[in-house]
Amino acid sequence: MAGTTSLTSGSPATFFTFAVDARTGRLLWQSENRGVADITASNGVVWTSPDPLAAWDVRTGNRRWQRPSAADPAQLLAVSDGVLYAVGSTGASLSLRALSAATGQQLWTRSMTAPSPT
Repeated sequence: MAGTTSLTSGSPATFFTFAVDARTGRLLWQSENRGVADITASNGVVWTSPDPLAAWDVRTGNRRWQRPSAADPAQLLAVSDGVLYAVGSTGASLSLRALSAATGQQLWTRSMTAPSPT
C-alpha cells in the first residue's frame, strides 16, 4: 500500500473511512459508515468494524465484502496469513471470530468470559 494512507474519523452519529495519497494528501475515496471502532490494513485491503464489518479496496474504495453487525460487534481487528481476527465484547462475554480476509466467510468462533478485575 505504498503511497496510500487509509483513515477513519467521525462523530458519534456518522463515521467516514477514507484514503489519501500519502505523498500529496489528495483524497482518493471516502465511504460513510454508521460507526467505526477499528481499522486495519494489509496487502491493498482495508477492513473496518463494526457497522458494517467490511473489506475495502484501498486504491478504489470499492467494497469487497461486508457482514452485518452481529450481537457481538467487532471492536478490535487484526489480520495475518489471510485470516481476519475480530474481537467483540458484550458485558463480561468476549468473542473471537476468525474470518477469511478475502471473502468475509466465518472460519470459526470462540466465546470466553472476561477476567474479573483484581
